[in-house]
Amino acid sequence: MTDEKIYCLDTCIMIWAIQENPDPSVADKVIKARTFISNLTKQGYRLLIPAIVLAELLVGVPVAEQPELLAMFQKKFRIIQFDTAAAIKYGVLWNHGQEIDITSAFSNAEGVRTTIKFDYMIIATAVTNNAMTIVSEDLGMMKASEGIIPVTNLPEIHDQPELF
Repeated sequence: MTDEKIYCLDTCIMIWAIQENPDPSVADKVIKARTFISNLTKQGYRLLIPAIVLAELLVGVPVAEQPELLAMFQKKFRIIQFDTAAAIKYGVLWNHGQEIDITSAFSNAEGVRTTIKFDYMIIATAVTNNAMTIVSEDLGMMKASEGIIPVTNLPEIHDQPELF
């Protein structure tokens, strides 16, 4: 185990962090994500983005804009490949999920199996790269990671009181 301070960022956090002109319904999430990432960076934390998260992000980005986004991510974050160690961990996690019938915890089973596969790949990547937590607000991620790795929500941002 390492003493290094490592956070793994889930797709929802990164989507909010890069949104320009966000819908008012997620504007607070955009501010929280950007502030949280900025604060962690200033405090010396390493921020990991699993390649699976990068793939999910790029799906929503026009092809012409992808190289610029990728260059920015490579500069600010550590993009982690889904490697052999993660694949082995994923197999263990997937089999455990089948044993506990994780899909029964979700009300809408359609698409859950695919979503859980991605979540377990992200969890496996985080665990095999010694992340201390995954930052996510996705309920599926929270359920899939129970007993494996903590999942942290974005913290509330409190306005500074005026001094005068």
